Amino acid sequence: MQKPEFLSQIPADWADPIFNAAEASALLAQKGHILLSIVGGGHLLGRTEAGTYADILSLFVPPHSRRQGQGEILLQAFLVYLPTLGAQGLTLEVRADNPAALALYSKLGLKTLHHRPAYYGDVDGVVMGVVF
Repeated sequence: MQKPEFLSQIPADWADPIFNAAEASALLAQKGHILLSIVGGGHLLGRTEAGTYADILSLFVPPHSRRQGQGEILLQAFLVYLPTLGAQGLTLEVRADNPAALALYSKLGLKTLHHRPAYYGDVDGVVMGVVF
């Protein structure tokens, strides 16, 4: 398994279903935005400021790299790094019909905070979080 790296630019092979490369570049250029990447294995785009809760904006692992632990590696690295920035905790939103993501987040200590009915159209959103 590879170690995640902090990137200051969006990689050429960006394939995120949430943010296209231009949108991700614009976010990364803003204060407090962080990009962790595993070459060919996915990325985590998040944001934080000291004294606030961090957010995961996107955690994406390409289909050919799924079920190999890359998502867990990225999230663990983010969770370790956030307290050094003064974050109080972490929150994220996930589709209720994504059992793999829900299991990963629970495994790493995130708890369900609330549900957002029909947040993704016909699918509920689940807000999860952890306090440091």
